[in-house]
Amino acid sequence: MSDRLKRARLVERLVKGANTQQAKEELAGEMTFRSLVLDERGLVSRAKLLVMPIEQRVSAVQWLLGVRLADALRQPQLRADAEQSLYGYGLDSLAAAELKQWLDETFGVKMPLARLLEGPSLQELAAEAAAAITPGERRLAARSERYTDTEIPMSHGQRAMWRMQCNDPQSAAFQIARAAKVTSALNVPVLRDVVKDLVKMHPLLRASFVLRDGEPVAVLRPEPTITFVMQGAQSWSEERLLEEVRKEANRPFDVEKEPLLRLHVYQTGNEEYVLLFNVHRLVADFWSLGLLMFGLQHAYAAAVGDMGISFFSTGAEYADFVQEQAELITGAQGEKLSRYWVAKLGGEMPALNLPTDHPRRAERFAAGGAVPFRLSEELSAQLRKQTERLGVTMNTLLLAAFQVLVHRATGQEDIRIGSPVNLRNPLKYQGVFGPFDNTVVFRADLSGQPAFADFVQQVKATVIEGLEHQDYPFPLLMEKLAVESDSGIPSLFQAMFMSPKAQFPGLEALAGYALGEAGTLLQLIELELVALPVAQEAVQIDLALMIADTQTGLAGKFEYKRDLFNTETIERMAGQFVQLLASIAEDASRSVARLPM
Repeated sequence: MSDRLKRARLVERLVKGANTQQAKEELAGEMTFRSLVLDERGLVSRAKLLVMPIEQRVSAVQWLLGVRLADALRQPQLRADAEQSLYGYGLDSLAAAELKQWLDETFGVKMPLARLLEGPSLQELAAEAAAAITPGERRLAARSERYTDTEIPMSHGQRAMWRMQCNDPQSAAFQIARAAKVTSALNVPVLRDVVKDLVKMHPLLRASFVLRDGEPVAVLRPEPTITFVMQGAQSWSEERLLEEVRKEANRPFDVEKEPLLRLHVYQTGNEEYVLLFNVHRLVADFWSLGLLMFGLQHAYAAAVGDMGISFFSTGAEYADFVQEQAELITGAQGEKLSRYWVAKLGGEMPALNLPTDHPRRAERFAAGGAVPFRLSEELSAQLRKQTERLGVTMNTLLLAAFQVLVHRATGQEDIRIGSPVNLRNPLKYQGVFGPFDNTVVFRADLSGQPAFADFVQQVKATVIEGLEHQDYPFPLLMEKLAVESDSGIPSLFQAMFMSPKAQFPGLEALAGYALGEAGTLLQLIELELVALPVAQEAVQIDLALMIADTQTGLAGKFEYKRDLFNTETIERMAGQFVQLLASIAEDASRSVARLPM
């Protein structure tokens, strides 16, 4: 939680009169603490920390770590047991990466990601960080000067996506569409104006993508523009409504001519509405979807309440990320990353021999289907306990289980699974709209049929290494390995693992919303949304598992190519995966070949 938000909640408690004396003491204590450790800019002062006695410095760092850990875990408050392992709080690889970046930027401490993922206690981590603080102060990010207000360069991920979209302009494979029924009052003109303001705030949402001098570039419109459509649907049946939503969600964008964010409002009754948000991945990722909802809830609440609102910005923009990426890959670090991935993934690349129901076609994109599933709260809790016993994150355990499932389905021992990672580190990019995701490939060796408890440690090491080398753009790696990307068989991997999570305190339901789970309730202060199913028809990968830790347990879905698999086949696979997870929760010491599924 940010200092501003934490202070605001303490003041709110004082205003409401709840636990008044305790809140006064906490607020007074925090303000005193801030004066001891922060400089005039409100940033942590290393100089102030370094003159403290070591015991006091450790206590100060521990307090700061507790606040930052709560922020990284998207928890409004952290009742920290200083001796508890970080895994006990639900640490995952994304939160660990954020914490590592924060330690580096705040204290100048080069804390290895592997150390954080060992699950140290808050007390141990504070002692190590306090002892390693280096002199010097954190500098605020400077704006890039390599772009104008009307044109910005594109990242390698954007370029690759743009090429594939141009090769198949009628494909909707690069779109994120989410629909929801509004179960609260809705002021449609205010909603339109608020979304327009959000587009103005995030430059990339004003972009179109054109070819200039043989190179694709992002051109920014001078004024914020969105496609906002209001459509009467009072006479429609529910079946027709869902069909119209499906068709609109899969209508492709013209990335050169039209705004790349659409908001469709279907009026289903006098005061009843359904919203469809549709955004192109050239300008957004799943994190951006969370940013949109976060900004929407505050801006809409302020607008209907006739209050002013200020949007806070780090000063960073997507163009800064593009510049930093270009500098990285042309420098020594880029060469180091390239060598790592070529060594890791080079050589023979046998395709996964997934048992398909139909022969493969040559098309890159195919019609997609999805099979949802949900774990009980009891099984979800058992798996959390198992992660603590094994000393791994939930994401690592789920990835390892998926690799076992694919191994059992194919009989192959060398399993490659692609997984998106978020490159919003440094932390200055966490409030920036854009496609910051990159793809890494996690390679597993299941020879010898190891016990799952041993295999998951191998996966943990692989994940740590992959995250430490995640910044090398996947499209460049494809070029290095001379991999064809337009054949019928996807390159480097044919199965993918995704685990979206809620990014903002108070919006924990975003994980289920990003998952597209029907019925997910998203409370946005003055707006209440209930997610509706949206079938997105075009997919790139043969088989993808998307799974998230929601407020009511783990939930997921298998996405698949319908021209390869029958729905019944994937339904059976989903059931096998749930049974496999139950077996792992019960006894992780069994061989991966003998786990019931």
